[in-house]
Amino acid sequence: MDEYPFPLWLVLLFPLIFAGFWLLVTQFLSALSGWAVLQERYPDREGQSALFSLRFQSATIGTKRVNYKNALTLSATRIGLRVSVWRLFGLFQSPFLVPWEHIHAEPVRLLFINGMLLRFGDPERGRMIVRPGTWERLVQASRGDAARLRASA
Repeated sequence: MDEYPFPLWLVLLFPLIFAGFWLLVTQFLSALSGWAVLQERYPDREGQSALFSLRFQSATIGTKRVNYKNALTLSATRIGLRVSVWRLFGLFQSPFLVPWEHIHAEPVRLLFINGMLLRFGDPERGRMIVRPGTWERLVQASRGDAARLRASA
């Protein structure tokens, strides 16, 4: 009766093994999405308060289209678009802030879903696809700083 179906050491090590595997997977997805390149090229700036934020947002990031489903916070600031991920899904992924003038927006259609493709920089440093309504709300909240982006959308 006092025998366990699994060795006790395995039961005790499982949380550490799971945490290590979780970190490995999230780092792999971060590398596929190009998040590290974006956070290096467009570091978040202290003192830039959000004019408007949308939490629990979904987007695909990078050329490999890594889907961050309901894991992002997108914020409009005076100088640009801040993108951050829940710490649970990106322990080592810092927020990045792309200036409005570095964002080129265009509508796209993926299967049966409409989206807005946001290209960052010239030459292109990154890309992200968001819902059109999400993009429109962020542009409107920027108080005209991104008004020219509306024309390209």
